[in-house]
Amino acid sequence: MIEINGAGPAGLAAAIDIANSDYEVCVYEKQKEVGSRFAGSYQFMFIPGSNTDARFFLRTFLPNPILKKMFLVPIHTIKISTMSKTIEFYSIKPVFWTIKRGSSNDALDTALLNTAKSKGVKVKFGSTCDSPLIDATGGKIPKGIAREFIFDTDIDDVFHIIMDKRLAPGGYAYLCVINKKATLCVAVTKQMEKIVDYANECLQVFKEVYGLEMKNIHVQTNYVSFEIKDSYIDDSVCVGECAGLQDGLFGFGMWYAITSGQLAAQSLINDFDYDKSAKALFLPLLKTGRVNRYFYEFFETFFGNVFYNVLLDFSKRKKIKNLFKQLTEPSLIKLWIYDFIGD
Repeated sequence: MIEINGAGPAGLAAAIDIANSDYEVCVYEKQKEVGSRFAGSYQFMFIPGSNTDARFFLRTFLPNPILKKMFLVPIHTIKISTMSKTIEFYSIKPVFWTIKRGSSNDALDTALLNTAKSKGVKVKFGSTCDSPLIDATGGKIPKGIAREFIFDTDIDDVFHIIMDKRLAPGGYAYLCVINKKATLCVAVTKQMEKIVDYANECLQVFKEVYGLEMKNIHVQTNYVSFEIKDSYIDDSVCVGECAGLQDGLFGFGMWYAITSGQLAAQSLINDFDYDKSAKALFLPLLKTGRVNRYFYEFFETFFGNVFYNVLLDFSKRKKIKNLFKQLTEPSLIKLWIYDFIGD
């Protein structure tokens, strides 16, 4: 029996791959259900350094009947605002795919759970394993904090990002509305103790811009963990956010979680070095994210919102989908810079 702690995307992805090779698998989850950190919040599937459509990535391991039930909505239009200007970007191809997190029938977490169970994976809620082979229990070192409002509203669909040092230092805020359901998220990496104040200020800004009315409000706060580890094997094989696998600038983490879970599974099935393989696959991307974050925070510190205006003016000359790819794609110069700034 192969035992895994954590029934998030990383743990369940590992369990699915292991079960596909006819091994017995048991996943332990200390909460009472999947997706307990999230209550229907919208998040975004993006593969760092790639223009690969995230929907095709999901199709490689989720059965079509389960995938069809999942909330999966493309984002083509993005508004980005600084303190003094707003620019709208449009892409014919989806920039991201919006998914829903939590325990609802159309959430990613439920889709992964149902797929795992269909493969014969045992899932034990409200319990943990003392010595799991795979550790998928989430982040260990908080590097940022995000506060989310999930609610019903009457406004039209929109995806709007705000970059403003006064409202989200070292981070950003976004409002995503799809089919009258909304997620408003504020993420910061500086002055994390003031997250409630920053979130409330951003909420007021979006209310003023859109005349936003909110019903059935749920509020939740989660830490964000990203780091570059010396080893991805501790007492257990570490995957997902437990291994610090998350983009250092944008916070994209689901591809990292699922892919690291699959890699860990294949290393057990085919007996290869997970640590070596994980470093080869993830380190260039993680180092790129770390360099991006270094410059993002450096220029914000010294130039404030003027930096955001320059960044937005630069971005408007680019195709938005290609811009995210280029920013997260490793390059020799960024890897060279990382050697000087470290983690």
